[in-house]
Amino acid sequence: MNTKSMTFRFPLALAEEISALAKAKGTDKTTVVVETLTKAFGLPFSAPAPVTTEALQQQLNKLDNKIRTVSEQLTELRAKTHLDNNTLGIIAALEQSIASFESLGSIAAQESIIAQEAKEEPLSLDTKENSVFSLEVDSQKREGGFPEDHQANDQRQLITQLIHHAGTLEQILCAAPDLIFVHDRLGRYTYINPAGARALGFERSYFIGKTFQELDFLPEITKSFASQREAVFTTGRAVNDELSIPTVHGNRNYDYILSPIQSADGSIDSVVCAARDITERKHMETALRESEEKYRHLFEFANDSIFIIDASTRRFLNVNWNAARRLGYTRQELLQLSVDEIGLLISDERRHAIVQELRTTGHLTFECVYRCKDGIEVPVEISSRVIEYGNRLAFQSFVRDITECKPVEKVLYNSKK
Repeated sequence: MNTKSMTFRFPLALAEEISALAKAKGTDKTTVVVETLTKAFGLPFSAPAPVTTEALQQQLNKLDNKIRTVSEQLTELRAKTHLDNNTLGIIAALEQSIASFESLGSIAAQESIIAQEAKEEPLSLDTKENSVFSLEVDSQKREGGFPEDHQANDQRQLITQLIHHAGTLEQILCAAPDLIFVHDRLGRYTYINPAGARALGFERSYFIGKTFQELDFLPEITKSFASQREAVFTTGRAVNDELSIPTVHGNRNYDYILSPIQSADGSIDSVVCAARDITERKHMETALRESEEKYRHLFEFANDSIFIIDASTRRFLNVNWNAARRLGYTRQELLQLSVDEIGLLISDERRHAIVQELRTTGHLTFECVYRCKDGIEVPVEISSRVIEYGNRLAFQSFVRDITECKPVEKVLYNSKK
C-alpha cells in the first residue's frame, strides 16, 4: 500500500493531549494519531506491537537456538562423513563464526537493545502554541499502511554487529606474532592464525581438519601434546609447558598454554593453544649458564684466595676453596664469620678509610695481616673492588700471601738506607 509523509499543525492543548494518551497507552504519538484518524474514517486498524527488550530477547533466543542446531549438525557431519579439505575448510569457517557469535552475542545484543531504546520517536512535538509536528511514515510498510515491527531489522543489525566483531577478532589474531590454533576433541585443527601457518611452512587451509599425526610431527611431541589437550578437556583447567619443534627456521623453542573453549551449554568443545617463540631467550639462558659455570670454575680454582664480603655487615657471602684452605677453615666454617673475625689487624680508623675509598673509587689495593685458625699471622696483599652480588652491594677481594716477599722488601729497604 502506498504511503506518504504529512505535516500537521495542532493547537498546544491537543498536542499535549496526544502526548498524554500515548504515555497512558504505552505507545508512541504516531500510533495514537494514526489510530484516531483511521477510526474517524472508518478504516481497519491494527496497532503494531511495541518493540520491547523482552520481545527482542525472545528473538535473540530463537536465533541462538537456530545457531546451536546448526552447530550440532556440523558436529554430526564431521563425525559421520569423510570430507575433502575444501568442505572441511567451509565447516571450520562456519564453526568459527558460531564460536564468535557465542562469545560476542551477549555484547552485541546489549548494544542493539540500548540503541533501540535510545531511538527518537518518529513524531516530534513542539511545546509552542499551534504546535507543528511531522508524521513521517517509512516507505516500507506492513499491510494496512502502519509502521513495520522493528524486530527483523534489529536482528539484521545484530548479525551485522556479530560479523563486525568476528572480523575484528580475526584481524587481532592475524596480527598476533604468537602461534595460535584451535583443536577439537579429535585433535583436528579448526583454526590457525597466519603466524602459526607461516612458522610451519604451509597455507592456513592446509591445516584445517588435520591432526598432529597427519602433519608428521614427531611421535613424542604428538603424544605429549595429545595427553595435555585431553587433560584440558577433562579438567577444564589450562596447561602451560614448553617444547621444541621443527619449523621453516629450524628447531625453535616455544612456551605455550592450552586453554578450554566453552560452548553455550558450558561444555568444552575445543582447546585453543597460544605459543610464543622463546628461542632467543633460551639461547641467552644457555649463554648465561655457561658464563656462570666459567666464572665458578675460575672462582674455585684461582691461585689467589677470593672473598666476597657484604658491604653492610662485613660478613662473608662466598669464599673459594683456596681461601678456606689457607686459613685452616672449612668453607662452611669460614662462611659463618666476618672479615674482622679472621684477625684483620688494622685500626678502626684505617678500616673506615678503606671502606670509604672503595665506595668512592670502586677499587683499592692495600696490605694487612690475616690471622689463621691456628693463630699464625700471615701478611697479605688485598685487591678489592665493589660489585653487585645478588641484590646487595658487596666487596670482592683477591688476597695474596706475601710472606716470601717481606724479607726481600726488608733487604731492599735497608739497602736504600
